[in-house]
Amino acid sequence: MKSDSFTEEELNYIKELSLQQSTLKQVYFYACVLIAPLAFAIYGFINSDVLAMLIAFLGLMVFVAWFLSQSLSGGRLLNVICQKIVQNLESSSNEQ
Repeated sequence: MKSDSFTEEELNYIKELSLQQSTLKQVYFYACVLIAPLAFAIYGFINSDVLAMLIAFLGLMVFVAWFLSQSLSGGRLLNVICQKIVQNLESSSNEQ
């Protein structure tokens, strides 16, 4: 398959997927990101502090929004890449 059939954005995404970090690094990243909202939530629950629980909830909402936006944009690109691969495979099988 020729790499010139992919756009620059698609090639960058393929490279990014091929260089995925280890599972341990991903777990460590998410743990670091989620520890602050969880600490706020626990503090708010123990001390009946509604503001702390609200801050924790908003922090988690921001994280979820960011995570979903990243997942959706990657999914769109992956769909386009897969369609191009299938088209190239079909065209190469028709030529034979």
